[in-house]
Amino acid sequence: MLATTALVAILIGLTLYTVMDGAQLGAGVLTLMERDDELRDQMSRRAAFHWDAAESWILLPAVGLLAALPKAYAAILPAAYLPVFCMLFAFIARGVAIEFLHEKHRFARGPGRVFGIGSLVAVLAQGAIAGALLRGPRTGAFGWLSWYAVLCALAALALQLLSGAAWLYLKGDTGLRERAARWTALAVPAVLVLLALCWITLPDNATRLASGGARSAVLVAAAVLGVAGLVLAAVFRAGPGWVPFTAVAVLKVAGVVGVTALVFPAVVPGSLTLYEAASSDSSLGFFLGGVALLLPVALIYNAFAYGVFSARFNPLWPTEPRPAEEVAE
Repeated sequence: MLATTALVAILIGLTLYTVMDGAQLGAGVLTLMERDDELRDQMSRRAAFHWDAAESWILLPAVGLLAALPKAYAAILPAAYLPVFCMLFAFIARGVAIEFLHEKHRFARGPGRVFGIGSLVAVLAQGAIAGALLRGPRTGAFGWLSWYAVLCALAALALQLLSGAAWLYLKGDTGLRERAARWTALAVPAVLVLLALCWITLPDNATRLASGGARSAVLVAAAVLGVAGLVLAAVFRAGPGWVPFTAVAVLKVAGVVGVTALVFPAVVPGSLTLYEAASSDSSLGFFLGGVALLLPVALIYNAFAYGVFSARFNPLWPTEPRPAEEVAE
């Protein structure tokens, strides 16, 4: 029971991370596709308000694996050292770049490229890690690399581009919303095709330890994925701003639920089950106690941060400091 509860806590953190930081990562990648510095400035400012709070959610699955499922952590990390370290360095690069993006109160192209490339590398690395995990950990510096890991990396990129476009549609002004609608028109079919390919070509090893009832749950989740994608495509241009972002969030939640149902009770597909990888009951109790204390605080902080910066970007907002005499008046 404690092990299952710990897994649920880890999955909550993973889901919140993919929903919240996925939008910021996608918006960062989209800056590489935009030529207009004014629009790129709007896009990067939308990410700058939330990136640190959104990125912090990755700590829950990372610490949860180490504390609650140490054998799974020991199996996964050595098999994915390269993409994991690429992801971490990309996080550092994009975090530093954000601080310099508006140093001179206009969009700085150098830091802007670093921000976009860092976002791109992080997304591709995350997709590759997911693909390597589903295929089954392999030893060696490039044991994680396979055609399936590449396919998952491309699927993750398409999904986060869709998420970033939905976020910009929610937060941008008229010009940026028009661009976001065009990006979504390209991303929706790519997401559906790539996710379908990931499902069809799923390695047999991923389900070797799975229980027999998992398939029906995965089919339900896959149906939800398709419906959410179709609804998103249908309402994006005419619906209210919150609908696209909510549809993408539903798609991601369904994906996490579906993959979990597919491999459960395995936590390292083809290698370790949840109960084989779990810590002692005392360690699990300590971990869950910490989650019970800190998770509500993190949720309240994120809700407050998103509430404070809930308004759409207004191009009339001042981007240069006002003279001291005007402030005094």
